[in-house]
Amino acid sequence: MIASTVALPDGALNFVPGRSREIGDTLAGDDRVDTIAMTGSSGAGQHVARESGMVNLVMELGGNAPAIVFPDATLADAAGSCAAGSFKFGGQRCSAVSRVLAHESIHDEMIEQLRLTMDSWVVGDLFEEDTDFGPLIDVDQAKMVEELVDDAVDAGAELIAGGDRDGAFYEPTLLANVPHDARIIHEEQFGPVAAVTSFADETEAIELANAGNLALDASVFTTDHDRAMRVAEAVDAGGVRINGAPSHGLGDIPFGGNDGSGINREGIHATIEQMLRKKSIIL
Repeated sequence: MIASTVALPDGALNFVPGRSREIGDTLAGDDRVDTIAMTGSSGAGQHVARESGMVNLVMELGGNAPAIVFPDATLADAAGSCAAGSFKFGGQRCSAVSRVLAHESIHDEMIEQLRLTMDSWVVGDLFEEDTDFGPLIDVDQAKMVEELVDDAVDAGAELIAGGDRDGAFYEPTLLANVPHDARIIHEEQFGPVAAVTSFADETEAIELANAGNLALDASVFTTDHDRAMRVAEAVDAGGVRINGAPSHGLGDIPFGGNDGSGINREGIHATIEQMLRKKSIIL
């Protein structure tokens, strides 16, 4: 065990195996617990918050990250970053790019760039050298992604690529002209889907990015520095990446979200701060 290797004192780190709901409720409701730090879905986080009462909470929860692409962006680079942000690890990351908001003047070209990037991808056995994508975590997760995509198509979205499921395997999927009220725009996907929609101007881009209750990460693609900083400050998210997909390095910067995406911040230094109690002593 790593804890023994680094000579942590006995009792400094403890593991309690068991069913997640049973163990979680027991620990959350115990008066001896001062701080609860968890990573999970927004629903799980809300449940723990209800059970835990007044304890200090550090929660990194679900996301639905928007990537805003302005017409002055380097389109090929933006498309490559969005594709990596959407599909890396099968999209099973809370910081995955879920929504690509492309200016209406480049919407169709952005779709084509993404499609070209996806054309050569192979779904199958990851032990095979030429395979790019394996299965999702389980069949239920693949079914949930399928349900979100089907809902978007039923609402009027155009299926450009993918959309097929085989057990726990779900094809990397590209949707265009996704209506703003589709579930996939507001819910965490945790699957290999990029939902592309258009905006008319900067104000609308910010409004669309801030729609919904998940505010973990976002990206802004533009060559205009002033616009990049202006939009980054206006977008409601715990972190904003300029000209790249959401990334948090090795944990040396604070990581976490607002609203339904979490409470407080994680990271090497941020986590230590969250585990401390501040006290004022006046002499």
